[in-house]
Amino acid sequence: QYNVSVQHQLPWDSAMTLAYIGSRGSNLVGSGDVNIAVPQIVNGREFFPASPVRRNPNFGTLRMNLQGFRSEYSGFSAGWVKRRSKGLQFQGSYTYGHSMDNRSGSGGRQEFRNGQARTFDPYNLDRDWGRSDFDVRHNVVVDATYDLPSGGSRLADGWAISAVGTFASGVPFSPIIPGDSDRDGSTDNVNRPDVVPGASTTPAGGRTPDHWFNTNAFVFPGAGFRGNAGRNILQGPGFATIDLSIVKTQRLSGRRSLQLRLEMFNLLNRANFDIPFNDPDGEALFDDTGTRLPTAGKIFETSTDAREVQIALRFLF
Repeated sequence: QYNVSVQHQLPWDSAMTLAYIGSRGSNLVGSGDVNIAVPQIVNGREFFPASPVRRNPNFGTLRMNLQGFRSEYSGFSAGWVKRRSKGLQFQGSYTYGHSMDNRSGSGGRQEFRNGQARTFDPYNLDRDWGRSDFDVRHNVVVDATYDLPSGGSRLADGWAISAVGTFASGVPFSPIIPGDSDRDGSTDNVNRPDVVPGASTTPAGGRTPDHWFNTNAFVFPGAGFRGNAGRNILQGPGFATIDLSIVKTQRLSGRRSLQLRLEMFNLLNRANFDIPFNDPDGEALFDDTGTRLPTAGKIFETSTDAREVQIALRFLF
């Protein structure tokens, strides 16, 4: 890991920080079924004939922890902090980051919902080289607290309002074909479709929860073939939420005080949609016979709850 940062004092009791962060990982651990069939080469592509014979026919699936995976991350961040003065405190940060790897966790989907459990090809790990399962390209966090002026009134004294806003771009996900359509003898390593040359993954009418990406940009590669679509080449919906709290603090004797808190989560009641997800290993476009799935491209869930409001009484001592 490596980083460099610069911080500079600014007027209004504030400071700005600029930073670059990078990291490289090598010889990382992943998982895969190593007992797959040996492919033939047909027209420059790997092909597995029907009735595949595993490398060691005396065994079935042989899941092994493999070394040799790798990762790269580069990110830039900018932050501005205003220390509390005249009742106002503020800080905001923006991060642009890009993380690439060929395995985001030792177990795949056990760590990240949009990841696959096993490597695509245990004998060519870079077939999975792509955006990390946790790669969020843009991330903004802003929070502020303001002590409302009392104007000399005991009733108006002790009121404060604070807000936190979080805004982020979506995480990536992969188009997959579950089962053993490539006929390598293993269902652990799901197949992927072929990409239609020149086709856009954005639907003609724009993205909607019922049609998040253009499923016709992908075709079935054919039985016995592995598709050329990369890992995590699609991106899910972005995320945005604002939380607000209004607090009244009533001083008691000594260090004791009483707080009345009104807290609102997801203030604007924004629907933050989840990624399309219709299979334990990701977003399936076809079954293993090549039939296109009607659920492909559809979003069925949100990643956050609707607006929530709560009132709390807090005693501090």
